Amino acid sequence: MEILTTVYGHDRVKEVLRRAFLQGALPYQLLFVGPEGIGKKKIAWGLSQILLCQRLSDQGVACGQCSSCLKIQSGFHESILFIEPEKNLIKIEKAREIQSFLSLSHDEKARIVIVDNAHFLNQQASNALLKLVEEPPARVYFFFITHRWAQVLPTIRSRMTKIPVAPLSEEDLSRWMEPSNEATELLRFARGSVKELLEQKQEESSMVRQEAYELFQRFFSDKNYLILGDWRDRIKDKDKLILYIRYWLTSLHEYLYQKNKQDGFNQGESLLPHLRGLMDYHDDVIWSLWEKGLTLEAGVLGHRDPVLLLEEWLLVTEDKQKKKGFSYELMD
Repeated sequence: MEILTTVYGHDRVKEVLRRAFLQGALPYQLLFVGPEGIGKKKIAWGLSQILLCQRLSDQGVACGQCSSCLKIQSGFHESILFIEPEKNLIKIEKAREIQSFLSLSHDEKARIVIVDNAHFLNQQASNALLKLVEEPPARVYFFFITHRWAQVLPTIRSRMTKIPVAPLSEEDLSRWMEPSNEATELLRFARGSVKELLEQKQEESSMVRQEAYELFQRFFSDKNYLILGDWRDRIKDKDKLILYIRYWLTSLHEYLYQKNKQDGFNQGESLLPHLRGLMDYHDDVIWSLWEKGLTLEAGVLGHRDPVLLLEEWLLVTEDKQKKKGFSYELMD
């Protein structure tokens, strides 16, 4: 079977790439950009299959049965070089491996270099590839993949055609889940990523999610918890704190979504327990928390003091909060 037809969602991206190929207008340098775990790498392999298929249809559909297609489905083809980071780095040695690969003679329709997590290319490796990427040899394609567009060196970005790949819809993600109340919750937290969804299903992730919910509930239902609580000791693990923040941000979004969607919301019966404390706050406060939460995550990743960051974030709900029936003014 053709790989591209097995990619859930991304119909527009697949259509544009296939049409460009049929029209002889497919760029030789593509940079696939989008969140982790949404199918970017599979699209790159699927496009490679089209380029190398020995019995390609007039509509640009790979046969999925020739020796070339079968090799690509197995993850190996002599005309494809797949590069990925080692210890979060792609060094000059990998660039030399690419150079050596492209120096070999071949009889195939194309040669393809796929670089996964291209944001891990270091300066030396990027510099070594610049000339090749800018003026690739005949029938050579570069497919770079990243979920961190801003961290790809500008010299590489400027030489490639950007292909944005959006998060998957909940409908597409639901193919990996049996219908249930838990599935509905996990689909929202997955943020359009199959990788994130599968990780959320693991027992360890479930425990972290419950810890995040517990903290969230205490923050927004117990006014004294921010001052007296033991939460400072619970956020020492930076990696776990980042997960907490992401659960909190999605919880805020879920609260606003449910409030706008359902009638009879005032009693909060339809809400998950950890969201009910939010009912004491005006929607503007919730939106402000969500917006400031994005900078909270960035601050933690930037190694700022997590305790101070959390206190600043939660202060949005203090003097500036609005109980029902009172005026409210957003913080500066």
